Amino acid sequence: MSQLLTVDEPVQAEMRSTTLLLGGSQFPQFSRRLSELLAESGQHVVEGAIPASVNLRKELTAASLRVIWILDACSAMEWKPLRAVLQQAAGHRVSLCVLLAGGAFRPPNPHWQTELRELQAETRGFGIREILLLGCGVLTVDDAHVPEQLRIPRWLAPLLPCSATLPCLSAVRLAQVLTGEFTGESSLPVAGLRRLTIPGRRYSLRQLLQRGRGRTAGSLLAATIASIAAYCGAGVLVSLLFAVMVRQGRGWTSLLVQTVRPRSSGELLELYNRWSWPDVQLAGWNNGVVHFGWKFPGRTVVATSASGRCLRVGRETVTVDGGVPLKRVLLALQAVGRGLPVVPNFSWISMGTAFFVPVHGSGSRMSTLGQAVVRVLVYDAAVGCLRRLHRDDPEFQRMMYDRSRPLLLLRMTLQTQQPLKYAVREESLQDPAADELLLAFADPRAANVEVRKARAIDRDVIVRRFDAEPADAGGGELPRDRLGSLWDRIEETPVAGWLFHWFVRSFAFHVELLMSPEQFRVFWEHHRRLPLAKIQLRRMLRDGIENSACRDCDCICADLFMLRGKRHVFTKFIAEHLPAVRTNPGKQSL
Repeated sequence: MSQLLTVDEPVQAEMRSTTLLLGGSQFPQFSRRLSELLAESGQHVVEGAIPASVNLRKELTAASLRVIWILDACSAMEWKPLRAVLQQAAGHRVSLCVLLAGGAFRPPNPHWQTELRELQAETRGFGIREILLLGCGVLTVDDAHVPEQLRIPRWLAPLLPCSATLPCLSAVRLAQVLTGEFTGESSLPVAGLRRLTIPGRRYSLRQLLQRGRGRTAGSLLAATIASIAAYCGAGVLVSLLFAVMVRQGRGWTSLLVQTVRPRSSGELLELYNRWSWPDVQLAGWNNGVVHFGWKFPGRTVVATSASGRCLRVGRETVTVDGGVPLKRVLLALQAVGRGLPVVPNFSWISMGTAFFVPVHGSGSRMSTLGQAVVRVLVYDAAVGCLRRLHRDDPEFQRMMYDRSRPLLLLRMTLQTQQPLKYAVREESLQDPAADELLLAFADPRAANVEVRKARAIDRDVIVRRFDAEPADAGGGELPRDRLGSLWDRIEETPVAGWLFHWFVRSFAFHVELLMSPEQFRVFWEHHRRLPLAKIQLRRMLRDGIENSACRDCDCICADLFMLRGKRHVFTKFIAEHLPAVRTNPGKQSL
């Protein structure tokens, strides 16, 4: 893993290097373009095929050799000819890149894994500096050409589903990656094996096929028939066939999967790296992608939940992987008589979410789960390095809640406390003013205060004050309302969870405002004119974090729910009266 993350300064080229490009017969147009680009960067490129008739000792013009072997990940791999080529290069510094076209999301071939280890052991004495196994999407000469790898008749395009997209890696992008990798990893140990995945930008499969030129009369006729068949419903059968092929992992169809779930931190780092991050969107457990239906055109969604393995409970802390769900952490802490300082209403979220969005809940000293984070292990894809940061580090303060940077939270340590039990004091108010509610939030006796209003036009406002005191051994009661417990039960039932998320995506508009006291007064003055079906208010304490809405003052967060068809009234109100208000990105519908 450390080899993957090492970023050295590019070394000064001693002399023109030699690049041997192999396997180009499978992708002739792509290989020709890649050869041109590498030559433009100052490399002496020798194109060959396996078995190669190239005499390397005659062709080599530098002390170092870069071997790029382009393979179709769906085809069988024959290693003997490559061994012969590498043996000819004995005495030179050799860097080998095995490029697996269409191998971005395919499980590693056990036979290939064994062969790679044997090749790595055999070539230690021949000066093999590194072996890079690079998986990618389909290869394209540029973004306007049909991938050579697909070999699908273009007339089928009308029958293909609009949602089918493929990650495509162009020759220009690959040339940049190869140049950067081969010049930036000179300090690797001899024969070091690295793995990278660079899927590339996603494009519509239908549009890729329609970009071809020079159609014959027969293909135009076939396309017309396909269009008529699609109008009659034949496209549904093609979509079902694609779904079956994707599920079985048949060939390049594995690339149609738009949400990938790495099974370990190592696989996560292979996929989210300094080259791939612009085309990848990280996601946790039950994030906006699932709940709100967020879309990321051109990107592959990488879910971190399957990679969450570590959960280590200490005396006063708990250390977890970013993908571990909060529910699992709460159960583990309750088993040893500990608890988190802040407990949100809904517990089916990934722990890493707390570093990037304010996950609030009950707490006498803290109002967000992020305030309990002590240490983090973060991968910064922009510079390609790991960072171990403590809460007191200035960089920690700059990274937290900063969603503009390509950061991957791998592990975090949070402080814990003795469990508490809560007594509830409930009060009903009639048309309270904003200052009256602000005064209720400032109650010094209450560990947490929640204000609820069923509908904006109603007059009744319910104020609940939670008073905390130490619980007996065995864990305390969590300060949640019935709605939060209901959400947990829904999420734990697959069918009910799917229906719940479908309903929210289709009919609901959910947003949470983070307001200063002045902004809250404006909101409360006008809120009865808004089509709100639920209002829930909490106070978030000042945290001093650079990117936080509560950096300089306590905030009132308003959790709002309305029907999607009425959201234009709300958005117009915000634009007119609260243009500078901030929202919680963890609770926002499109």
